Amino acid sequence: MKTLYLECHSGVSGDMLLGALVDLGCPLEVLNSEIAKLDLDGLSLAAEKVSKFGIAATKVTPLIESERKLKHWRDVRDLLERAPVSEKVRALSLQSMKQVALAESKIHSVELEKVHFHELGSLDTVADVVGVCAAIVYFKFDVVRCSPIAVGGGTVKIDHGVVPNPAPATLEILRGMQVDTTPLEGERATPTGVALLKTLTGEFAGNSDSFSGELRAIGYGAGTADFKDRTNVLRATIFENSADAQQSETALLAGSIVQLETTIDDMNPQLFGHIFERLYGAGALEAFVAPLTMKKSRPGWNLTVLCEPKKVSAIAKLVIDETTSSGVRYREVQRLIAPREIIEVNTKFGPVKVKRIVAPGGPRYQPEYDSCVEISHTTDAPLAEIMDAAHRAARDGE
Repeated sequence: MKTLYLECHSGVSGDMLLGALVDLGCPLEVLNSEIAKLDLDGLSLAAEKVSKFGIAATKVTPLIESERKLKHWRDVRDLLERAPVSEKVRALSLQSMKQVALAESKIHSVELEKVHFHELGSLDTVADVVGVCAAIVYFKFDVVRCSPIAVGGGTVKIDHGVVPNPAPATLEILRGMQVDTTPLEGERATPTGVALLKTLTGEFAGNSDSFSGELRAIGYGAGTADFKDRTNVLRATIFENSADAQQSETALLAGSIVQLETTIDDMNPQLFGHIFERLYGAGALEAFVAPLTMKKSRPGWNLTVLCEPKKVSAIAKLVIDETTSSGVRYREVQRLIAPREIIEVNTKFGPVKVKRIVAPGGPRYQPEYDSCVEISHTTDAPLAEIMDAAHRAARDGE
């Protein structure tokens, strides 16, 4: 088990997180490679060693040659959805920026699509978010934790005037998180930094409040300002449980899902294609039908749907609305699954998405069908050749 622990005794910001992760050993080239995929003119990161009251830390600074602004949430979302960054980096970056957008939406009582980012739409914010998420993916952490977040004291000036510290957006994002309210000087926690922490500690949540393991690495990320009360650095440490380290890749993940069923003998089976589309669109994990003989020897179908517990009501309603059934049976079932992730590999046909399954017998690779079909349509290359090339590229890249 590989754990990242972030100590926010002097607050948190995007550049402090970046500095700490680079100080831990993430190559700057890895971050700039992902940022370059955003296709924003002249946007990159530079790093340097600095001293914060005698503590050696890394300061990461965005280099920007463009005055372009991403004014609304939809601008940021569209940019990240179009960019050919890795799927995990995209998901984490979108979630982090959406945390900010949702906070602004609530504070100003405007629709999410109309949220104006002000200074948060600047390119350095985008570089911070994508850079941090790229570093997290690079390290392949199993768990990300943080200490209570110091927020500072006094007031802070924002585009809407002078307000109590922390700023409204920061405070909104902090809901549900542990906060250090010691009255320190200045603004210590930024919306970007807090949003990243909330995303990462939620996405890579642990199973308990405590953890143990061998201390493998220590990094310090420097903030911009200097304060007298607490050194303005964020300390990051990596712990690894050696007993779990050898098994973490091959351990099966336990969990529970819900299985819904209904039997049908009076519906045109042509409708199942449409029903399956609706089920998957509603969040079904799997759906299938099997023939069976029903009462009075009628031929019929048994429709089975697997979903997460929180989706039961929506899935059941959809089945009843779209089929001739008047009810469904459901029960919670346990399952064991191998860890999996979507990776992107380069082939002679172009980049292809591949599912990497970490099975006990070793990793397996399954080229994503839709990704291969899309390339086949644009290149006229045989689908089987594209899938074979993607499988070889994924296997050889291990």
